[in-house]
Amino acid sequence: MNAVIADLQSAAWDRDVKLVLDASTELTARFDPEILQRGLGSLLALLIKEAPRESTISVVTAFEAALGAEDHYVKIEITTSATTTLDIEAEPVRQFVGAVECCLGVAALDRAAGATTFTARFPGQRTAAKGEARRTAIVVDDDVDMQDFLGAVLRREGFNVVAVNDGFDALIVIERYDPDVILTDIMMPNMNGLDLISRIKHVRADLPVVVFSGYHETLQRKAREGGLKADYILPKPMTQREVVTALNSVLRTAK
Repeated sequence: MNAVIADLQSAAWDRDVKLVLDASTELTARFDPEILQRGLGSLLALLIKEAPRESTISVVTAFEAALGAEDHYVKIEITTSATTTLDIEAEPVRQFVGAVECCLGVAALDRAAGATTFTARFPGQRTAAKGEARRTAIVVDDDVDMQDFLGAVLRREGFNVVAVNDGFDALIVIERYDPDVILTDIMMPNMNGLDLISRIKHVRADLPVVVFSGYHETLQRKAREGGLKADYILPKPMTQREVVTALNSVLRTAK
């Protein structure tokens, strides 16, 4: 999912459209996901092209337990903040619907309240056991490889993970999910990590923030001088052990 979004971010920025991925629930689908990813990519590309400038397209994944049945479902909801005039017979729309149906699912299109929403449901499962309490971490970086690396480490440590591409998107999901920790890069489009940290600490001084950068020593010096309010500074690239050490440090301090 991260790779699909990352491939389309440049096209979204060119049209002043915000593309947000909210994948806070770790999901496993019961089929080859490449079929769905191709359909999803085609649909998102069309939405970016048709959506008004300065609108938002959000992609949300969630887990749904079916009451009274053994099957559970993965839901993908794609919403634009403005009503678009998409032709339901347009090839990317048909490709997306076909991909969902191929995965034994159903898809629906709804235009209401000034927004356009595609909803798809298909068999799947949540990786964590039902009812298991999990902490939430937000990863902020426009590098999809770093998102994937940190996401894998965080999930092994028992976190739900929300990955976003810049500071503006991070502020949206922070307000929505009340996370336990933020991990952010410095150099990003739209809003860099320094501005993001400043905004976070202004409203949530207790929210732990781990910052990572190739300019590790520069950030260390900036922190000593009082110009950086991050709780922990990681080098970039970093190892899995360094990430876990940072998490243990900031979350122990937060308690």
